[in-house]
Amino acid sequence: MTADDSTGGSAHSILAPTIGSPSRALLAIEELQRDFEDFGLTGSEARVLLALLQAGSANSLQLARVCNVSRTNIYRLLDGLTRRRLVQRVPGDGPARWASPGREQLLDRLQVDQEERLQAMQVEQEERLAALHADHERRVRDLKHRHDQRVRDLGSRVEKTRELLTEVVSKHGPSPLLQVHLIPNARQLKLSYEQLLAGLRSELLVFVRPPYSWSAGTVNPAIIEALARRVEARVLYEAAQLGDPEAEGFRKEIDAYHRAGVEARIVDHLPIKLAVFDRKIALIALMENTSAPYPTFLLVEHEGFASFLAEAFDQRWSAARVYRADGSDPAAEPPAKKPAKRSAKTKPAART
Repeated sequence: MTADDSTGGSAHSILAPTIGSPSRALLAIEELQRDFEDFGLTGSEARVLLALLQAGSANSLQLARVCNVSRTNIYRLLDGLTRRRLVQRVPGDGPARWASPGREQLLDRLQVDQEERLQAMQVEQEERLAALHADHERRVRDLKHRHDQRVRDLGSRVEKTRELLTEVVSKHGPSPLLQVHLIPNARQLKLSYEQLLAGLRSELLVFVRPPYSWSAGTVNPAIIEALARRVEARVLYEAAQLGDPEAEGFRKEIDAYHRAGVEARIVDHLPIKLAVFDRKIALIALMENTSAPYPTFLLVEHEGFASFLAEAFDQRWSAARVYRADGSDPAAEPPAKKPAKRSAKTKPAART
């Protein structure tokens, strides 16, 4: 078991929604992961295979997030699984994607690998016995018998796993990877936010309100890089933030973003802290527990839900006030005085 396997990552979140009751789902996923580990895989490799069997195909960023491993380790895992022909790279342009060869081929290859490993074990033990013991022929027969029994047990285990996989993994084509993650602290949020920014293709929408994972006055280079890739970024700020006399660093930071290409507008109040990425992924702060040092965030990978939040953003955007380069709020200016209406002059009466 590698260092990755001690992080507590689990395939539960990937496959649990696809079968029966939650308790049945958890038991099935745990048993599948144990089965794969018995077939010579690490816990991390088992989670990657289960994710690809469920999703059909995925890129390294998705697999790293879902399987709870670092980007560096996901490449190492994929490389090892590819060499064993348990995963394959999907041909095509753009970011690399990987896929599983399918349930049947995967089980066949694992079975062959295990049979070869058992055969190698038998040969090694036979050679040792031949050198060390005069009665090696009897011992070899005993080993052969145990070997045959192990192969029969392996075949039974493969059949059982095949039935369980058929139940767990949908027969009707791939379904999306896990759609909901909880991010419990600022450190993990910062890492997830930067990964999402790195994967942006077209649009970033943000409700900006405290607390922040970045220090005030510090420009996030990942946002500048996204703007350089022609990502459209629109941000809504609360008027109280811009008008706070102690928020000079904050105002300098948003001015830097504004000059780099971020479009900004001002509202009186934002109900939540929110970011929407390409109208496909949403990052939402759960603000109810005000005593916590930093709120828990919800990461939702669901295109319909993210599109709904993006439309809500668009509505607020259309009603918001334009952000000015000097940081002033148009609503804080006194209304312009209207010119007084002149009264009609009375014509003097004609003299008689």
